[in-house]
Amino acid sequence: MDGMERPRLLLVPQVCALDWQIASQLAEWAEVAMYDAPGVGDEPAAAGIDREVIARRGLDELDRLGWERCVLVADEFGVPTALLLARMRPGAIGGLALGHTCLSHDVEGARAPVNGAVLELLVQVAETDHRTWARHVTQVTQGAYDDELIERYLTRVPPNIAASFARVMQTSDPSMRDTLDDFADRGVPMLFAGHEGCLMFTPEGYADATAAFPAAHTVTTSEKPSASPGFAEALRTFCFALAPNERGGPAGEGQ
Repeated sequence: MDGMERPRLLLVPQVCALDWQIASQLAEWAEVAMYDAPGVGDEPAAAGIDREVIARRGLDELDRLGWERCVLVADEFGVPTALLLARMRPGAIGGLALGHTCLSHDVEGARAPVNGAVLELLVQVAETDHRTWARHVTQVTQGAYDDELIERYLTRVPPNIAASFARVMQTSDPSMRDTLDDFADRGVPMLFAGHEGCLMFTPEGYADATAAFPAAHTVTTSEKPSASPGFAEALRTFCFALAPNERGGPAGEGQ
């Protein structure tokens, strides 16, 4: 990659940058920025926690870095937050890479993208027992979060933030499909990732998303995308297929 510009990736969290276990792998070839939601880790608390608060924190990170353009990357329930961020600053988005891609987070209907029973259980536990919630996260992600990572989560994510965001997860953003349509119309390249055997997100949701956007690049992984080396490699291929101005690096910048 000598002489090639390093893509710029903004990794949007659900609430915590620890979601992105592949960050170090991505940093081998890209400039990578991550952040915690307000009230998580060392971040000052906000009046409340919702997608808009987390998205605005992402915009603050872009401003702090001086990035005028980047590839926006998100997974699971961080995807609606990333799409909201994209709507807030569409000119900054050179590409979208989304794990567990679907057109909504609805839990009802024959082809509901999200398993409502699993989500309801996770929300109930988050509201009653922080440590048990963390253990359930290990189960729902099928081991993507190991015991050591869960302990770091428990230290970094306060119980009230976990419970508040769990309730946010139950709210399906009706703008998701419209936002994807808008960026497709703008010609913004997209990478969609599906997770085989996921307990939370259904295969129908991913199939409907890829059918609706046949021009999107696709990859299916056996691990949660934010923890998947396969997703990291697909993202690398996707980014270096973009035009230099879409990757986010300044013109003429090398490795």
